[in-house]
Amino acid sequence: MTVKVLIAGDGASAIKTAKELSANGIGTVLVSRKEIDRADFLKEPIQKENTGTLLYSNSEIISCRGCVNDFRITIRSNEKDISETVSGVVIAEEYRRKDNFESYGLRPSDSVISLSEIVNAIENKTSPQGLLKEGLKVLFLTGCNQESNPVVLNEIMTCAFQLQKDYHQEVFVLTGNLKVGGEGLEKLYRETKASGVFYAKLNQIPPVVAQSDDGRVTVVYQDEILQSPVKIFPDLAVVDEELLPSENLEALAGVFELNQDKAGFLQTDNVHRETVFTNRKGILVVGSSRCIADHKTKLDDAGNAALVMMRLTAEKTEPVSVGKAKIGVVECARCITCFRICPYKAIRLEGRVMVCADACEGCGICVAECPREYITWSGPGISDDLDKIHVSRILDQTEEFIPEIVAFCCTRSAGRSFRLATDQLQNSLPEGLKIVAVPCAGGVSMGHILSTFMKGADGVILLTCHPGNCHSEVGNHYAKTRAENVKARLSVMGFEKERLHIETIAANMGTEFGRIVNAFQKQLLELGPSVIRKNLKYS
Repeated sequence: MTVKVLIAGDGASAIKTAKELSANGIGTVLVSRKEIDRADFLKEPIQKENTGTLLYSNSEIISCRGCVNDFRITIRSNEKDISETVSGVVIAEEYRRKDNFESYGLRPSDSVISLSEIVNAIENKTSPQGLLKEGLKVLFLTGCNQESNPVVLNEIMTCAFQLQKDYHQEVFVLTGNLKVGGEGLEKLYRETKASGVFYAKLNQIPPVVAQSDDGRVTVVYQDEILQSPVKIFPDLAVVDEELLPSENLEALAGVFELNQDKAGFLQTDNVHRETVFTNRKGILVVGSSRCIADHKTKLDDAGNAALVMMRLTAEKTEPVSVGKAKIGVVECARCITCFRICPYKAIRLEGRVMVCADACEGCGICVAECPREYITWSGPGISDDLDKIHVSRILDQTEEFIPEIVAFCCTRSAGRSFRLATDQLQNSLPEGLKIVAVPCAGGVSMGHILSTFMKGADGVILLTCHPGNCHSEVGNHYAKTRAENVKARLSVMGFEKERLHIETIAANMGTEFGRIVNAFQKQLLELGPSVIRKNLKYS
């Protein structure tokens, strides 16, 4: 298949991604809901022979099948459905803006405008309603009734600086929390103050904003320093805006089966979800599609996405024998449990239930959840590591009891905190501690836990990622649910439920790892040897 990448969007990050890929010999398919001028898009093109960009203007993506290196996309363009097969997908939709007139009790007029209007006037050097006339008194309202953000603040300070410096206007910025943590914002803030821009910060008391019949505004606020009310009569009031996800993101999330955060962006707040990655291998998200991003971040994301996609499309399919789930063709009952729960959407229904090896991240959730255990590993798995664990028996009642603890540790969190604890605490970890590293705690089945007890372990502990930080998104949830189910059964088997413990941990919590396992050992010392271990014989 000819290597092609589909890009959904029409802004700066979408166009930069397309050009970067084209410059490196990868064809692109750019799909936009708006009209794109090909002449503008191809301005200063850098393209290799036999590559280029296929543009679909006024079009939408309506379906996606397959997985990385074999995505089959249906595009609706000019009332026709067109199919494209691509190796990867980059979503680069721009955010939408919502003015905050209503939150300030204002209505648009010649004297009250949105932030976008003044930005466009300055960028295009046009002056509708005399916006750029010298000598005006201009008031920016931002973050007074809701939190602002660094992108909006950057636009406000840039406009304020230019109005003060180039048009000799008297500029005031009335603000709540002034968030200058973004790149270059502190410097810009100092430059604007030096140029004469006046900043007034509100002290938890919202301003009183009134608008006359002719549209002019009066603002009264409580000055923090003077501890008295101050009244402003601006010639022009500029109201800030909210930056919201594109209205198309929800539809794209449905088509590509992508996770969204609470605001609706296509990247959850997950420490394991690296910059441009989504929950699906081969589908990347950049700029304003993943967060509120400034222009530099958008372009950086576009460059990163192009690099990732070039590497991804250059890779050969990984051998199925290494860390991949495998479904028994004959045994499979086609209950499609695996299809429903796979967080990476690596299970495909094409005549039969099958695993897309390229898309499988090896979390093991499907293996652990298969009702009939018909899904196995094509290579070494958790069961193989458990087979290597040897539990010693107690020789007699006079022998010192050292609890045998088996800890299932997610390699992205607990596995790293264990190594950190080993370096920090050295000999302070329990002597009988045995570590089983797992790609995701969600891959630890009830069978794994029970067989560990049957081997003679005195206690089993599952250490998962914190909620919201699981690379598989839901692996820690499955681990907790299974642990609770096993606890409910332990008493029937002659075990105390306290012998099974589950806790969350992060990769940098070495000291906490030591505290957790040592507290668990203390609990096991009080319980004594497990019923199975008491009866163990030498192997």
